[in-house]
Amino acid sequence: MLNTAKRPIILAGHGIMVSGAMRAFEQFVRAGNYPVAMTLLGIGCFPTDNPLNLGMMGMHGEAWVNNAIQEADLLIAVGMRFDDRVTGDLRTYAKSARKIHIEIDRAIILHGFTISPS
Repeated sequence: MLNTAKRPIILAGHGIMVSGAMRAFEQFVRAGNYPVAMTLLGIGCFPTDNPLNLGMMGMHGEAWVNNAIQEADLLIAVGMRFDDRVTGDLRTYAKSARKIHIEIDRAIILHGFTISPS
């Protein structure tokens, strides 16, 4: 999916910091040159001065970040929840994007939201 995506975005959450994976996450982002949007609690998991840092997503985030997510063709969610403050209405959230959800807590993964590849 990564190799074929034209507009991928990584959605980064607090789990990156809790797990101590900031360095590995930054290496992954830099290696692929992927833009990163962060949840409120994910702020700080990726350097703010990096041009790949889009800023905060969701209802308290920046409009351009949310617009970029809506236009993405692949979302890679790392250490975050798809709660309503991030997504709004799930029926209209990033409808054209395939989603990869990387999360250690099974209770956080929205099984019904893992839309099959189009």
